[in-house]
Amino acid sequence: MSLDVIVCDDSSFARKQLIRTLPKSLVNNLYQAGNGLEAMEYLREHKGELLFLDLTMPGMDGYQVLEAIKNERINIMTIVVSADIQPEARKIILSYENVLEFIPKPLDKDKLLTLLTNYGLMDPNDTETVQIVETDEEKKDKNGIFDSLREKLNIAAGVTASRMAEILNLFITMPVPDVKLKKGLEVTRDIIHWLNLRDNDNQKNNIIVSQGFVGEGVLGENLLYFSPEDMNNYAHLVCDTKTTYEERVGIMIDLAGLISGTLVRVLATQFNTVIRTTHPALVPNILIDESFLRGEAPEKSESGDDSHEKPEEPFMPYNMASEAHKDGNILSVEFNFNVKGQGMSVRLDMLFTNSTMQKVIQLMEFSE
Repeated sequence: MSLDVIVCDDSSFARKQLIRTLPKSLVNNLYQAGNGLEAMEYLREHKGELLFLDLTMPGMDGYQVLEAIKNERINIMTIVVSADIQPEARKIILSYENVLEFIPKPLDKDKLLTLLTNYGLMDPNDTETVQIVETDEEKKDKNGIFDSLREKLNIAAGVTASRMAEILNLFITMPVPDVKLKKGLEVTRDIIHWLNLRDNDNQKNNIIVSQGFVGEGVLGENLLYFSPEDMNNYAHLVCDTKTTYEERVGIMIDLAGLISGTLVRVLATQFNTVIRTTHPALVPNILIDESFLRGEAPEKSESGDDSHEKPEEPFMPYNMASEAHKDGNILSVEFNFNVKGQGMSVRLDMLFTNSTMQKVIQLMEFSE
């Protein structure tokens, strides 16, 4: 059976990976959509008979696409392929009558081909697949490298969200990993700004939990940002009794370790390597003088004794807010996990050192 096929995913890497698994005889016309809005444009132009749909996308996500298809009464067979593996997500997805099945990421080729065969969409003896030829420029494209890394991080975030949902018995809104390059000084400013924010009682009660990770050629740090509201809401979910501020901080450190550890473990599995994590620890409200934030050497006192003006040493040996990293590039990945209906969010910044970036690229190439 030859069909017009739409593959919708914000990751070019994920789209190409899926397309390369499709039987050549299945595809009449092939359309690629980088987000839900583009997919809906094709559908409204009556293009597409089979839709492969990701859920976590910026702009218009997969859930919104499914709802739009329902409301506009568009007849399109849909197979959802997503890293959001929460049982609640699967339940929501399969409630739409046009959805044939949900397939979790990373994509299982055999499962996909079995599904297509069971629905009579392909001949099981058809072994020739769709071919995509990348140019040398595409292979060397830095954005392409970031895109493939983002997809692996997306899969790791899906497992992490599912673990959080299991513990809380609540639905977690999946984050879209935001991958960018930062200077070490930017990371320091983010930390200082967050820790210096004051609540309604004019108190500095925001916290950041740090967990380092290290492997062969890999060095980095996860920072998890929590507000007093986050701490109160989470403590209320997991504790039957009233808690003190200190107790809530301890609870958040445990939660941070679970989130950070899961993310690193799943990413390491995809890289076919071992990455160890340190114990999570609270980031102290360190004092960094203005000269450091301006990127200058600390000013010395007239007496020559500058011990009282010198910034404290980095709170972790692998911490990115250090003199060693302030002018260098840091690969930063920001995740925002939102606990639906609870007014609670978890921001996680995954930070890799400049030297680690090259190792990460090698690991991705080896794991493809």
